[in-house]
Amino acid sequence: MNKYFVLVLFFLLELTLFCQEFNFQVNVDAPRLQTTDKAIFENLEGALSDFINNKSWTSRNFREEERIKGNIQLSITTEDGNNFSAELTIQATRPVYKSDYETVIFSHKEKEFKFSYELLQPIQYSANNYIDELSHTLAFYCYTILGIDADSYSPLGGQKYFELAKQLIQANPNGSGHKDWGPTDRRNANRYWINENYLNQKIEPYRLGWYDYHRLGLDQMHENPALGRSLVNDGLKKIATSSENYRNSIALIIFSNTKLEELVEIFKVAPEKERETVSKLIKQIDPAQYAKYKKELE
Repeated sequence: MNKYFVLVLFFLLELTLFCQEFNFQVNVDAPRLQTTDKAIFENLEGALSDFINNKSWTSRNFREEERIKGNIQLSITTEDGNNFSAELTIQATRPVYKSDYETVIFSHKEKEFKFSYELLQPIQYSANNYIDELSHTLAFYCYTILGIDADSYSPLGGQKYFELAKQLIQANPNGSGHKDWGPTDRRNANRYWINENYLNQKIEPYRLGWYDYHRLGLDQMHENPALGRSLVNDGLKKIATSSENYRNSIALIIFSNTKLEELVEIFKVAPEKERETVSKLIKQIDPAQYAKYKKELE
């Protein structure tokens, strides 16, 4: 009897070691709506948190320290019955090996996100069928973030998650004419173009550089900062190659939004030659912000 008790206890302990993939903080507010009943937004906040954090998105086992942390901010701007418009802001981070530092891997804002929701409505999702804009959009970003995170741990490791995100685009009944799900404007950083970028072969050097930057570079910083910087620099060179292969890439815009300030912090203590090299690579990746960061690396 004691033997079986120990086995059951061991099994239960093993279960507690593994968690769902995400550990996101969700905030829903309506700063511009003064007369709206706030109960629906409190309910929506809880429903979104449960949907993202308690659903199993993959077959992988995540330990608590491996969960992808992040924030979702849904700021309601207009309301018409059960129909809402909002600004949707999503940011995700990844832990850096043997440190307390969390590096941002995704940061994106949709300025006009339209969806429908009723009080106490459960958020339902199907991988093969479009149910509603709210669940479909959040699932798309969850798989995209899983892909970006997996790419940082193994070369092109996020491929299957980007493919799952693509399935959601293809399942959308609005078709290619929908401004958020279709190729209506290549300059628009919508869901279609985000996914297209990460699956485009022209972006492979970027994705391989993303792995070098994180797994080979940042994760080495605790043991050997000079080696870590060198490997981050190697990754940055590959990332810069994609700026030539695919100009105005949304993946590179996401990189700029998440990494340029971090690069300054990493290399501002580096020798002058290293700072000059990184400064030139930043110019290649994001010419618009080059002047700002050049001064900080001089």
